[in-house]
Amino acid sequence: MKAYRITLAALSFAAALILAGCDLAPGQDVAALPTTQAVVAEEAGLPVQVDVEADGQAVASDRLALTVEQEPFTLSDLSALPRVQISAAGETYEGVAILDLLTAARITDVLTITLVARDAVTVEVGVPSLTPESILAIASDNSLNAVLPEVERSRWLRDVVVIDTAPEARLALRVGEVPFSFQDLRALEFVEVKAGNKTYQGVRILDLLRAAGADGAQTVILTNRRAESVEVPVTEIHDDDILSLGKDDSLQAILPGLVEGTWLTDIVEIRTTP
Repeated sequence: MKAYRITLAALSFAAALILAGCDLAPGQDVAALPTTQAVVAEEAGLPVQVDVEADGQAVASDRLALTVEQEPFTLSDLSALPRVQISAAGETYEGVAILDLLTAARITDVLTITLVARDAVTVEVGVPSLTPESILAIASDNSLNAVLPEVERSRWLRDVVVIDTAPEARLALRVGEVPFSFQDLRALEFVEVKAGNKTYQGVRILDLLRAAGADGAQTVILTNRRAESVEVPVTEIHDDDILSLGKDDSLQAILPGLVEGTWLTDIVEIRTTP
């Protein structure tokens, strides 16, 4: 006889049943749900765990352990990643590096992630602060506990089921060694500039240099995603020279004092020379 245990995190089980097209009679125990209904709920994007016991043998390797930006990871998937053992706060932990998880989920351009526990408690972590020793430790019951030696222990979240990212946390560009997310850009003053017959909105290049601590530079080199670049002396950059933020979140250099051919699109980096 097979027995099933289904656990839902953050969302109510009623919502899972609706999404999965399941009917649960009043007083019916969730353990009575067929496996197919649990699978449908899982495919609906809910952090569902299913343990199946067949002939007394637990089958756990295909159980959903974690979702990383909508990418599901089973226990088997986690086992395929390199195991990391660390010592922190006087204890030894073993698990998978969070950076390895982000790489496996093809997440390479975010500055902030949010760890979500099964009880819906969240912790926000800056990706630049993560090290190879920042791990999700795998407990004896196969739950995942965030062990983050770089932050205070009160933020080590237990029973993590989701690693999420926000679009605003994505990397927009680097100014020297300083990364700027889209959220960082929007925290700066947005200005409106008229050039020719068009009006552009964006952030001043001079404000970006000041925010990155590079306002003493002599020259800036703007580089786009295609590795094209343009070099401009800082003395020729004025308050109406901006990086305009497009609807697709691409950044275009608007330099009214220079010929339009130097207005690179899809800027990803500003380098400076002293």
